[in-house]
Amino acid sequence: MIKIQDKYVNNLREILELIDYNFIISNVRGIYNFIDPWFADVKTGERVLKCIPSYLRNIFEFMLLGKSMNVKELEEIIGEKRVTLLLESGLAYSFEDQIRLNDYTVIVYQQLYFLVDLNCKYETCQDKYPNTYIGYDSYRLGENILFKRNTKVLDLCSGSGIQGILAARSASEVYCVELNPVAANMAIFNVKLNELEDKVRIIEGDLFSEVKGQKFDIIYSNPPFIPMIKGVNYPICGDGGEDGLFIVRKIIGGLQEHLNENGEFIMFCQMLGDEENIFYLEELKNNFYDRKWKVEVISTDRMYLGFQNRSVTELTKMINPDIDKNIVISRLEKIYRSMNAKYLYTTLIKIKQNNKLNNIDINLFKLFNDVHYEDRMIVKNNLAIEQNKEQFIVCSNGKILAQIDRETKDLLMLSDEFKGKKSIEELVDILIEKKNLLVSNEKIDLSREKIIMDTLSVCKILQESNVIEILK
Repeated sequence: MIKIQDKYVNNLREILELIDYNFIISNVRGIYNFIDPWFADVKTGERVLKCIPSYLRNIFEFMLLGKSMNVKELEEIIGEKRVTLLLESGLAYSFEDQIRLNDYTVIVYQQLYFLVDLNCKYETCQDKYPNTYIGYDSYRLGENILFKRNTKVLDLCSGSGIQGILAARSASEVYCVELNPVAANMAIFNVKLNELEDKVRIIEGDLFSEVKGQKFDIIYSNPPFIPMIKGVNYPICGDGGEDGLFIVRKIIGGLQEHLNENGEFIMFCQMLGDEENIFYLEELKNNFYDRKWKVEVISTDRMYLGFQNRSVTELTKMINPDIDKNIVISRLEKIYRSMNAKYLYTTLIKIKQNNKLNNIDINLFKLFNDVHYEDRMIVKNNLAIEQNKEQFIVCSNGKILAQIDRETKDLLMLSDEFKGKKSIEELVDILIEKKNLLVSNEKIDLSREKIIMDTLSVCKILQESNVIEILK
């Protein structure tokens, strides 16, 4: 566990300010710095950081990508004393003539610093078990932190402390509750790193048990939400139990007691559902029917469960090398079948107390691709497909509707052959068998599940381009 004494926190801040880390990383990464904290891989990161002058590039790769650098070279940039403090704090370790961070990285988001665990997918990461995770979901919730002055805020499942720290820019008082002692320690470090100790209090504990009797103007949470079988540890995004709702139910159940009048709750999570509905919303309506809550649910995306199961199991295997992937996949599939679940929906949920309401009012905003793998597709009449080098042009009465690749052309031809008698999933299976499409290794994922996911996206584009009609 890293040391959180002021001299060590101040040392890291001074190093970051000395090399203008915030300004350079924010601008070099550009728009991606607001979307996802991670590069696709270390090589992509190296490519992006290549624009940094050579005398500074190594320290940025050291801080951001988990790469080692020469001790003497680092001392020349930041000074021998600062290197010594890095080592003393537990942030870094040395070997031979090299130094590297101890599987940590410094993320910049909204002009703030966050020390977190290195992405376990990076080849530079040695300890694949992340205690302090930050990801796309952290940023999606971070975009929705309200700028309201003189408010009392609670952040549940705080992790790195990112949401509470963002809230502290306007709030007068922030409580962050985190169960994992390693993550709680990191959150304290990050509060100090951003000089917000006067506003933010990190509490190691379990949800509302640490704030009994207190009420808040705003409550945020990015809880563990990934469906996972019993006995398997999944720290990335967090294990939410077999249906992903174990922690979510506890949090929602405690809102009435801890929200002030006109208080607000905002949560990011993913939830199971079928082709039409998010299952939990019906449960929310039934269990809290008499609550005067205005509930707005923004669902931006949904993931085909076959693909989600495979992706989660791959990561689970990386973190738990001794598990049998096939057993995990099989048991998760059994759970999904028992629930008739087809998709995992990405959601932002906002609940606001509204005393003018007689009972709970839930509104769902569907921003996701609504093409379902059991849907059928019909190619529109009077279409012509013309080859243009490696691409194909789809035209109707002389008007260009779409430019497509060979695989999409094959899909259209096959669909036209079956005249809507086959589902999209069945068409994919036929193409896979005919074209021998399956490839899966460290660099390429063309699994059946990935092909189905990509095909659903393509079908939506073709539908919007008036090339096909989707039959439910």
